[in-house]
Amino acid sequence: MQPMNRGIVGLNWRRTLWIAAGLFILSGTATAADPAKLRGWIAYFKAHDAVVDATENHKNGKIYVIGAMGVGFYYPGIDYKAGDKVTKEHGQKFLPATSDAIENEVHSEYVHIATKYATQYNQTTLKLLGIPDERPGS
Repeated sequence: MQPMNRGIVGLNWRRTLWIAAGLFILSGTATAADPAKLRGWIAYFKAHDAVVDATENHKNGKIYVIGAMGVGFYYPGIDYKAGDKVTKEHGQKFLPATSDAIENEVHSEYVHIATKYATQYNQTTLKLLGIPDERPGS
């Protein structure tokens, strides 16, 4: 009896999955901390008021929360369950190049400023939707 030809995945589907995941991660992080790109994003967040942006977006029906990466995925400034609720009902945006693996000073500044903006944006969005933030101390 001939063995089945299982193509590229074959019997090593776990290995193939690990390789694909690694390439995906590397493709996102290889240029994530490009200082020129990060400086542009820093300028954007410094020029915008998160409370005003969230309020305007809510008025215009553009409702979402902002997610980021650290050790894992999270919603800056709000409870994960509340963030998931908004995501499921309305949607989410994602901050690119956020990570706990800081690559340079500009990257560090970007992560700080972007997550500060996202914290204010997310907290304002929850308030406007009347969704309680169940984090301890909030």
